[in-house]
Amino acid sequence: MVSDKKDGRSAQAKAYQWAMRIMTVSLEMVVPGLLGYALLDRNLGTKGLFTLLGFGLGMTMGIFHLVKMTSGDAATNKKSEDTTNR
Repeated sequence: MVSDKKDGRSAQAKAYQWAMRIMTVSLEMVVPGLLGYALLDRNLGTKGLFTLLGFGLGMTMGIFHLVKMTSGDAATNKKSEDTTNR
């Protein structure tokens, strides 16, 4: 397998890491809305209130998580570039 010089992992390992990140964020966005529908709206008789609140909360959490992941990757890449330039 071909590995990257910066972190020593194969391309397949990096692909698995990104696949897990994408799945985690997508579940963070969808599950709160589904729980709002399945648990609260059906039992309380509300017509989509908790579904909308759940999807809104999920989207907010997912976007926050995406920003945190990408800024962490940017900081890691900058740090590795600084050490290789020395």
